[in-house]
Amino acid sequence: MGVLEILRSVWLVASGVLLFAVFVLMLMARDKFVSKKDHEKLEAKVAMIKERLIAAETALENVPRTDTMHELSLSIERMNGTINVMSAIVSGMEKFSKSMSSTIARQEEHLLNASKGK
Repeated sequence: MGVLEILRSVWLVASGVLLFAVFVLMLMARDKFVSKKDHEKLEAKVAMIKERLIAAETALENVPRTDTMHELSLSIERMNGTINVMSAIVSGMEKFSKSMSSTIARQEEHLLNASKGK
Protein backbone atom coordinates (compact mmCIF):
# COMPACT_ATOMS: atom_id res chain seq x y z
CA MET A 1 0.00 0.00 0.00
CA GLY A 2 1.37 3.32 -1.05
CA VAL A 3 0.98 6.75 0.49
CA LEU A 4 -1.64 7.67 -2.06
CA GLU A 5 -3.79 4.72 -1.18
CA ILE A 6 -3.54 5.49 2.54
CA LEU A 7 -4.58 9.10 1.90
CA ARG A 8 -7.54 7.98 -0.18
CA SER A 9 -8.74 5.64 2.52
CA VAL A 10 -8.54 8.22 5.35
CA TRP A 11 -9.41 11.29 3.29
CA LEU A 12 -13.03 11.40 4.29
CA VAL A 13 -12.30 11.02 8.00
CA ALA A 14 -9.33 13.43 7.90
CA SER A 15 -11.31 16.13 6.10
CA GLY A 16 -14.17 15.76 8.60
CA VAL A 17 -11.80 16.09 11.55
CA LEU A 18 -10.08 19.06 9.91
CA LEU A 19 -13.43 20.74 9.20
CA PHE A 20 -14.54 20.16 12.80
CA ALA A 21 -11.23 21.61 14.12
CA VAL A 22 -11.63 24.72 11.94
CA PHE A 23 -15.21 25.12 13.16
CA VAL A 24 -14.13 24.90 16.82
CA LEU A 25 -11.30 27.39 16.23
CA MET A 26 -13.70 29.85 14.58
CA LEU A 27 -16.11 29.55 17.53
CA MET A 28 -13.28 30.23 19.95
CA ALA A 29 -11.93 33.15 17.92
CA ARG A 30 -15.37 34.70 17.38
CA ASP A 31 -15.19 36.57 20.71
CA LYS A 32 -11.72 37.86 19.94
CA PHE A 33 -12.89 40.01 17.02
CA VAL A 34 -15.14 43.06 17.01
CA SER A 35 -18.53 42.69 15.40
CA LYS A 36 -19.79 45.19 12.84
CA LYS A 37 -22.31 46.51 15.38
CA ASP A 38 -19.60 47.02 18.01
CA HIS A 39 -17.33 48.59 15.41
CA GLU A 40 -20.03 51.10 14.46
CA LYS A 41 -20.57 51.97 18.14
CA LEU A 42 -16.84 52.53 18.56
CA GLU A 43 -16.71 54.68 15.42
CA ALA A 44 -19.54 56.83 16.80
CA LYS A 45 -17.71 57.23 20.13
CA VAL A 46 -14.47 58.14 18.34
CA ALA A 47 -16.32 60.71 16.21
CA MET A 48 -17.88 62.25 19.34
CA ILE A 49 -14.53 62.39 21.12
CA LYS A 50 -12.94 63.91 18.01
CA GLU A 51 -15.58 66.66 17.94
CA ARG A 52 -15.04 67.38 21.64
CA LEU A 53 -11.28 67.48 21.13
CA ILE A 54 -11.62 69.94 18.24
CA ALA A 55 -13.92 72.12 20.38
CA ALA A 56 -11.42 72.02 23.26
CA GLU A 57 -8.52 72.89 20.95
CA THR A 58 -10.51 75.78 19.48
CA ALA A 59 -11.29 77.06 22.97
CA LEU A 60 -7.63 76.78 23.97
CA GLU A 61 -6.60 78.86 20.97
CA ASN A 62 -8.58 81.77 22.44
CA VAL A 63 -7.07 81.47 25.93
CA PRO A 64 -4.46 84.16 26.59
CA ARG A 65 -0.87 82.97 26.63
CA THR A 66 1.45 83.39 29.61
CA ASP A 67 3.18 86.44 28.19
CA THR A 68 -0.17 88.09 27.47
CA MET A 69 -1.31 87.44 31.04
CA HIS A 70 1.98 88.87 32.35
CA GLU A 71 1.56 92.01 30.25
CA LEU A 72 -2.02 92.33 31.51
CA SER A 73 -0.84 91.97 35.11
CA LEU A 74 1.81 94.65 34.61
CA SER A 75 -0.72 96.95 32.98
CA ILE A 76 -3.12 96.52 35.91
CA GLU A 77 -0.31 97.29 38.36
CA ARG A 78 0.55 100.46 36.43
CA MET A 79 -3.11 101.49 36.48
CA ASN A 80 -3.22 100.84 40.22
CA GLY A 81 -0.22 103.12 40.70
CA THR A 82 -1.80 105.82 38.52
CA ILE A 83 -5.04 105.60 40.49
CA ASN A 84 -3.12 105.97 43.76
CA VAL A 85 -1.37 109.09 42.42
CA MET A 86 -4.66 110.52 41.19
CA SER A 87 -6.26 109.78 44.57
CA ALA A 88 -3.50 111.72 46.32
CA ILE A 89 -3.94 114.63 43.90
CA VAL A 90 -7.71 114.67 44.40
CA SER A 91 -7.23 114.51 48.16
CA GLY A 92 -4.92 117.53 47.98
CA MET A 93 -7.41 119.36 45.77
CA GLU A 94 -10.17 118.59 48.28
CA LYS A 95 -8.15 120.17 51.10
CA PHE A 96 -7.43 123.20 48.90
CA SER A 97 -11.12 123.45 47.94
CA LYS A 98 -12.19 123.43 51.61
CA SER A 99 -9.61 126.10 52.38
CA MET A 100 -10.78 128.23 49.44
CA SER A 101 -14.41 127.74 50.45
CA SER A 102 -13.77 128.94 53.99
CA THR A 103 -11.71 131.90 52.67
CA ILE A 104 -14.49 132.90 50.28
CA ALA A 105 -17.07 132.56 53.07
CA ARG A 106 -15.00 134.89 55.27
CA GLN A 107 -14.62 137.38 52.44
CA GLU A 108 -18.37 137.32 51.76
CA GLU A 109 -19.05 137.86 55.46
CA HIS A 110 -16.57 140.74 55.56
CA LEU A 111 -18.14 142.35 52.48
CA LEU A 112 -21.66 141.93 53.88
CA ASN A 113 -20.60 143.42 57.19
CA ALA A 114 -18.85 146.30 55.40
CA SER A 115 -21.93 147.05 53.31
CA LYS A 116 -24.10 147.21 56.46
CA GLY A 117 -21.75 149.74 57.92
CA LYS A 118 -20.32 147.81 60.80
